[in-house]
Amino acid sequence: MTFTTGARAATVYTRAVLWQGGWLAALSVVLITVAGCELATGAEVMEREVESWARALERGDLGTMVARYESGGVFLPPGDHAVVGREAVSNHWRNIHDRFLVTFEYEVDSIWDDGRIGHLRGSYRVSGVARTAGESFQAEDEFMQIWRRQRDGGWLIALDMWSPSAENDSLLP
Repeated sequence: MTFTTGARAATVYTRAVLWQGGWLAALSVVLITVAGCELATGAEVMEREVESWARALERGDLGTMVARYESGGVFLPPGDHAVVGREAVSNHWRNIHDRFLVTFEYEVDSIWDDGRIGHLRGSYRVSGVARTAGESFQAEDEFMQIWRRQRDGGWLIALDMWSPSAENDSLLP
């Protein structure tokens, strides 16, 4: 069985060979074409997944957030050490969510993929109101993500980083 996919169609070829009494009894070839089927580009998947990540951040849904990272994905917060792996990324965000109710807005400035690697860059505004009296924060920063296509065809974040914009030197807590 061969399975081939393309930007506009998926084709499956199946060859069934039946032998009966040493003779070829039947040979059939089945061709199935899914016409007009358009597969999402990496850029389209990244845009959709970033939106899902942003809404999960606001809900404090760490499982959904970290599922967007490769198992060894790297998260680089400014002024801090690299956070490597889903569990470490989850712990980083848990620390923020344990202390704050978060709101998040973003804008994508640049997005592309070459079928294997993708790049997403933009700006965001995040604010947090303390769950207990006292602290709060607000930041307007820039971010960049490198995504990698997986063997199953899905896309996951390999590298995630942000930097305070030139006008704002604030850092997340």
